[in-house]
Amino acid sequence: MTKNTWEPKPPLLSPDAPPPYTPSSSSNPPSENTPLLSSSRPSHSSRSTAPHLTSWGNPPPDPEQHYFLLRAYHRALDAVAARGWRPPAIKWPGSVRIVRVERVGGRRKRGCRPCGNKKRRRRRVWLCFSLLFWILVALGVAVCFRWGWGGNGGRGIGIGPGHKKTVRVAVVGAGPAGVSAAHTLSTSFKSPNIKLEIVLLEQKSHIGGRMQPDLSSQLNFLGWSLHPGDIATGAVGSSVLRDRTRSLLGIEFNAQRNEVVREVGLFDGRSVVAKVTRPLDAMGWRTWLALLWKYKFSFLNAKELPTGTMVSFGKLLKSRKPHESVSEMVRAGKLGSVIGMSAVERLRVNGIAGSYVDEILNPQVWRQTGQSVEELSDLAISMALERETHVPAANDGNLVIVLEEFLKRSTADLRLDTRVTGLRKELVDERKASWIVDYQRGEHHESEVFDHVVLAGPWNTTSFLKDYHHQGEDVYYRPLFVTFLVSNKGLNKEYFGSLEEMSSQILPIQSANLPSELEGIHEISYLRDIYGPDVNIKAVQKLYRVLSARSLSEQDVLAFFEGGVLQSYEERIENAYPLMWPRKGNFGEFKVQEGLWHTGVVEGIGSSVDLSWFAGENVARLLAKEIGRRRIWGTRFR
Repeated sequence: MTKNTWEPKPPLLSPDAPPPYTPSSSSNPPSENTPLLSSSRPSHSSRSTAPHLTSWGNPPPDPEQHYFLLRAYHRALDAVAARGWRPPAIKWPGSVRIVRVERVGGRRKRGCRPCGNKKRRRRRVWLCFSLLFWILVALGVAVCFRWGWGGNGGRGIGIGPGHKKTVRVAVVGAGPAGVSAAHTLSTSFKSPNIKLEIVLLEQKSHIGGRMQPDLSSQLNFLGWSLHPGDIATGAVGSSVLRDRTRSLLGIEFNAQRNEVVREVGLFDGRSVVAKVTRPLDAMGWRTWLALLWKYKFSFLNAKELPTGTMVSFGKLLKSRKPHESVSEMVRAGKLGSVIGMSAVERLRVNGIAGSYVDEILNPQVWRQTGQSVEELSDLAISMALERETHVPAANDGNLVIVLEEFLKRSTADLRLDTRVTGLRKELVDERKASWIVDYQRGEHHESEVFDHVVLAGPWNTTSFLKDYHHQGEDVYYRPLFVTFLVSNKGLNKEYFGSLEEMSSQILPIQSANLPSELEGIHEISYLRDIYGPDVNIKAVQKLYRVLSARSLSEQDVLAFFEGGVLQSYEERIENAYPLMWPRKGNFGEFKVQEGLWHTGVVEGIGSSVDLSWFAGENVARLLAKEIGRRRIWGTRFR
């Protein structure tokens, strides 16, 4: 196009008309003068090819013509875009936005386009390697602090490989909870810089806790002996302790025991109104039909009473996760509803009522808990009935043997005949507060300093520590009198209104018809035959046990025995039965104060060998965690 052929005012064009063509020389065909195929500029130019005022040497177009050309230009671009082609460097209104790619010298300009998949993968790999590097650096620093490689100039632990910090722990009580705490802490706590000294204090001459009577030493001089099974009333055969014995010691607890079927008679003051067997599965069909005829569906429904509750409770005891408080333990085991529900409500829901509760369940519950059905929670009555329906433990002292084996595997220093008389917290050295334990051994009174103290017995916290006043978390107990009788004959049949052979165990039914000498008595049980010092066959005697809420007089004992009583020994167990009423809210914490722990707080919800063993393990794990967190890095606890 030349200056002579240029027209200042081109004819008006319709918006839908094609772009104009300019005439050229006769030898060349007309060429398109639209910005789409502009031949006067290179195709790789980064500037927009849209019409603008600065044309290539041409005068500026008329504004009206410029409007129509611009509109035609955009329509043409939309038509081309509809066929699937997008100009890489052009943006137009109303169309899809295209990423602008700038080129310099035929190469794509760096940083103008988002990273591709390969580049993102490279970044992820780099981040992973960087994270791994810093983790290794942190581990290296921790190892340096652990072994004291930082030197004297650092602010590390300051304890070298050859120097160990001594931590002293006192465990008061050598029952299942105390032995469990000592064994778990001594065998599972591992640290190269801490030396644990565990001292187990027991006021009796034997281990076993409340189940080991003190009067056994009084009977041994006649050739007789008593075992925990003589007092335990069925609580020895615990599943959790049996599992721990199998897994930790590799021995079977009560594996060689022959099943003993015991007949139990229920006495209402006039006659034996019913007889049951223990275990219930060994009951004969005649006895089963007689109970079904008398108590109807209550007898059938009672068999499933402790099943559902004890399944949830058993799962909790088998777990090894430490719990800071009893409330946390209750939530973890989902036991809040069974602890808050009363036993009376549970019996009503299960369809158990009438004389079966008064004549069968109540005497059994009294024997196990020292409380009536109206006083217990759902969990408490379920635990009592589960023990009641099992086979009684064999009188072979297996529990004490197992506890002794656990102590042998531990590093605890057992001190028998040591009665703790006081406990206080004082500043000892380096302005560090420690616990002072006062105890009595024989005629000597001594005191020792400990970093931590574990109370593994049925003590009330407020009675043992004068400066601790949280009575809502206390556990209250009822005493129990255990009387052992040695007689040359059995129970008086006429007194119990029976013509048949007397049952090996009599459970009195607390009613208005009960004679005064039987009031407060939970059970009268035949244990076994014993032999005197000589070998004469006439020297064979019978050993009986009487559990009662009061002390028995000689007249009370002679009333229901057929022959004379040769010997009788009585022992009072002060904290025998914890009160387990339905409750909600807080149940207390295992950590009483800094450095002071208590396993007996768990007895507010239930009482058994399994629960005591679990409480000891739980406190040991909490204590190991406390020592590892406060003393040194690198402490490991399994």
